[in-house]
Amino acid sequence: MLKIGLTGGIGSGKSTVAEIFKVLGVPVFVADEVAKSLLNDAEVIDFYRKTLGNEIIGPQGIDKKKTAAILFQQPRLVEKINAFIHPLVDQRFDVWCDQYTTVPYVIKESAILFETGLYKKLDFTLLVTAPVDLRIDRLRTARHMDIAEINKRMQHQWPDEEKIKLASWIIYNDNQHAVLPQVLDIHQQILSLTEKQKMGTKQ
Repeated sequence: MLKIGLTGGIGSGKSTVAEIFKVLGVPVFVADEVAKSLLNDAEVIDFYRKTLGNEIIGPQGIDKKKTAAILFQQPRLVEKINAFIHPLVDQRFDVWCDQYTTVPYVIKESAILFETGLYKKLDFTLLVTAPVDLRIDRLRTARHMDIAEINKRMQHQWPDEEKIKLASWIIYNDNQHAVLPQVLDIHQQILSLTEKQKMGTKQ
């Protein structure tokens, strides 16, 4: 079984691409959703409290708005939070993979796959890319985000130019290239790689 990383900047459309892979029968692990679910974990809550202060803990646990406000003012703390959270997410991914040992490949979707360095544990990586202006338009239209929030999110992600250097495949979601044919082509390429892997194991 191959492990493929899927990433892309906010507004690039990586979630849409992930859904296409799901339709093709490929198991997809959404790291961002798992990271959010960890915010209910007692160990994580305690770490956030010690790192960011008691004021970010509310009746329902971690107050996301207060947390975001602090991290916006102190961006260095973002790295500290990521260094704690993402290894935990990676552990969950390893456990998740155990139930899919018979499939040709699985996908790990993560917005900051390259930024965390966890891509190094995967066999290949797939980057969904789109022009920044187009990504901003999508976010303002679909998610009703203002430009300040969009810029804040983008500041914590590498530019596509850096990600392209590390990506095994690139999907262009720029309104000029159809996404589905690109996904289907990459899907077939990965299946071919898994067949070669099997042949090599038999030999």
